[in-house]
Amino acid sequence: MSWDVFLVRTKTKVRTYGEVTDENVICFSRDEVIDEIRNLVRDYGFQVEDIDQEFVYLRGDGWSIEFCFYEDYEPFDIIEMGVRGVKEPTVVFRRLEHDFNARIYDVHGGKFLDEDGTSGFDEWIRFTDKIIADINRKIH
Repeated sequence: MSWDVFLVRTKTKVRTYGEVTDENVICFSRDEVIDEIRNLVRDYGFQVEDIDQEFVYLRGDGWSIEFCFYEDYEPFDIIEMGVRGVKEPTVVFRRLEHDFNARIYDVHGGKFLDEDGTSGFDEWIRFTDKIIADINRKIH
């Protein structure tokens, strides 16, 4: 189970994800995102796995991000990322937003992360903890 977020780049700032249109989006290439992942590894000492695969994993202390590159969809309107772990990879998000002049959309929270400085990560953690506790109660 992952906390899902999208990296979104548009020509003009949109307030909601529903305002992202084909005419307004600036697509990403796989190569530019892979280059940024390599820069994050170099600058912060993160680990990367499967850099040449459809799903690339970036790992830091207490978190991992699965970058999804579906081969048939390049160039990419969005970069889909699945976050796992117990810590929010805030430094990665800020760097991606800055270097790509893009925004992170929190699918779980239904909003862009920069709207009020909060994310749905803590709520996602509580949700997954509840699911695990419910499963453990049923099997014990």
